[in-house]
Amino acid sequence: MVDEADAWISDRRADLEGRGMRVIADSGGDRINSSISIAIDVGNRISQLIIWASGEAQLMRADIIQDIDRDDHGEIHSPDDLQRTLGEFSAWASASEQKQHRQLARKEQARMDDHEFWALVSLVRRCPPATGQAAFAPLEEELARRDEAEIKKFEDILAQRLYDLDRSELAAVPSAATGLPLSGDSFLYCRAAVVLAGEPAYRSVLADPEKFGSYTGTGGPEAEFLLYVAQHAYESSTGKEWDHVSPVDYETGSNLPGWS
Repeated sequence: MVDEADAWISDRRADLEGRGMRVIADSGGDRINSSISIAIDVGNRISQLIIWASGEAQLMRADIIQDIDRDDHGEIHSPDDLQRTLGEFSAWASASEQKQHRQLARKEQARMDDHEFWALVSLVRRCPPATGQAAFAPLEEELARRDEAEIKKFEDILAQRLYDLDRSELAAVPSAATGLPLSGDSFLYCRAAVVLAGEPAYRSVLADPEKFGSYTGTGGPEAEFLLYVAQHAYESSTGKEWDHVSPVDYETGSNLPGWS
């Protein structure tokens, strides 16, 4: 069985090493007491298999993060026994490799940038238009599946978009519902309504302030919920209190260049 195990690792060494695994194989002893020791480590997992000519086998598996340390002894009597043992041996390391790939894939998919931000905002139910907190549930649930850094980055991008809209020429547009000037809070909620309408609407309003009037009617107050989705998502997914402060302040009047 020692020769068969040696052939097994020889056939697979290049593939395993190409997948980021460190492989160490060592044969020793005479023809009667020969043995082979094979070790693979990847990420936080280490596995070592020792097979003696007598058929005795020792399989050691460890996970340094999860504090797992297993040491199993057995007998190999047939080629099927050998293949099963080698399968258990390689599966331990492969599980760590697959976990690393899944984590990398999630990070790639979840990487928060401007494009991803607008895609997430589009999750808010618009048909019918957002009229309550329930409409924001799809966005909040999706954010809750992201890691802490992603949730905070979403909040930072939202703050920047609201800050960009914090301009005196927009604040001067009266309420479409009452014809009266907007209060500081109402102006903030109407800016949130612009963000909810999506990137084209956001850029259109920045280019033509008169278009802001379309967002100063009854839809403004409901858009306030957008200001809290990151906090709710963070607290529900981590169980920790939200204490994040974005680099820019979106409260009315904070964008000094926009009011000068």
